[in-house]
Amino acid sequence: MTSDINRPLRHYLGTDDDGGYQPSGCDDRLRVAFPNDYDRIVELLAPYLDEEHAPEDWTGQSLAEEAGYFVSKLQTKFPELDDFSIKGLANRWSFDWR
Repeated sequence: MTSDINRPLRHYLGTDDDGGYQPSGCDDRLRVAFPNDYDRIVELLAPYLDEEHAPEDWTGQSLAEEAGYFVSKLQTKFPELDDFSIKGLANRWSFDWR
């Protein structure tokens, strides 16, 4: 496996060059792309996938604005991630937020 975490993260998220997110089949995509390293990669991805963003107050912010704040937070915390991986994680947060 490459030392660049972006490739497996983008496979997991189903992200392409637009930073999109495909919510179903994440584990399956990763297992197909990295059959020999799957377990190790899952462990490496955990810190990124566990990152949360809990807005303090929704009265003045939209979902898009909060996603933008999350992008900034991810860029600061994980400088090793490229823009597509960060956008994919932010889209995942937006999709999963309840």
